[in-house]
Amino acid sequence: MTDNRRRVLENHSGFTLVELLAVIVILGIIVAIAVPAVGNVIANSERDACLANSEEVERMYETHLLVEGLDHSNALFSQYVIQVEGNMHPGEAILSYNEGEVECSLHPRENDQEHDEDDGDSVPIL
Repeated sequence: MTDNRRRVLENHSGFTLVELLAVIVILGIIVAIAVPAVGNVIANSERDACLANSEEVERMYETHLLVEGLDHSNALFSQYVIQVEGNMHPGEAILSYNEGEVECSLHPRENDQEHDEDDGDSVPIL
């Protein structure tokens, strides 16, 4: 019985270089597909959060104008954003109030139609 065990152990030589290279290539392909997809998800999430925050600032500012009985001015909006906004738009983002809408300099609303047209029925291009 010990001879059988010895033969089995001697014949078990591990993975070949070709097998290891095949696994590395497959993992590389998976990473090449996954990294851009995750990057797009993060960018879309940041954009969606920014737009939601802009809409919230817009509602709060308009409520402030109604409650205080004030008319809109750029100076008043800038002062309001400094007092209330906090970290809703971190980084280099600049908010502006144009034609009744708050817009972020990093994520303008002009592209909303393109973003909303993707309702999940299509296959993403990787």
